[in-house]
Amino acid sequence: MTRWRIRTAPQDGRPEVQTIEADSAEDALRLARIDSAQVLSVEVADATPLSYEPAGQPPPSAPRQLPPGSVRSPGGGDAVMTMVGGLFTGIALLFIIIGIGLLIGGAGVIGVVFTLFPMIHLSVGVGLLWNVWGTRALRKRLYQHGVAATATIDRVGPGNLRVNGRPRMEIGWTFFLNDQPFHGKRSGMNLRLGAVDEGDRIWVLYDPEDPTKSVEWPPL
Repeated sequence: MTRWRIRTAPQDGRPEVQTIEADSAEDALRLARIDSAQVLSVEVADATPLSYEPAGQPPPSAPRQLPPGSVRSPGGGDAVMTMVGGLFTGIALLFIIIGIGLLIGGAGVIGVVFTLFPMIHLSVGVGLLWNVWGTRALRKRLYQHGVAATATIDRVGPGNLRVNGRPRMEIGWTFFLNDQPFHGKRSGMNLRLGAVDEGDRIWVLYDPEDPTKSVEWPPL
């Protein structure tokens, strides 16, 4: 029989490890007491163990100096959202100004239509701009002042948004605080996102007041 090493998702910040003797990896999984835990890897126990601690040094103490280019101007899908948001906002404001002028000039119904109807487009435009620039501001704050933790990559694949026919790459991670899981994700057109594999261990920086907000470290 072969000795197999089975690693499952961390419950206390580190993956749990079991060693099972079985004829195959499938038999080892069947014999292991895994319950509903997420399996990260099944490997031959006598082989060189995979690294499940983040590579590189832990994040420096806050406040941190941001690495060059870590919070870039919008690009790819963000650039498209910025352009569309700016277009919606600009056109809506133009119509609202015209509507106010018509109301002052006594064109009641037409003035109301020109003033109120563009509010829908204005809300869409402002929402898109807030999503892009608000996300950048949040990431910058977390990079500078977030609390460090170790996380496990549990998703790597294309996201829902496509830019010029190409999907944006998306990675997702999970880390644990007091046995409670918290999730984060990063998406973009950066090819470095595709170099991350499921089961990899990375550093993340989270908001201690709201751990549902976290970013990867070092920035990808």
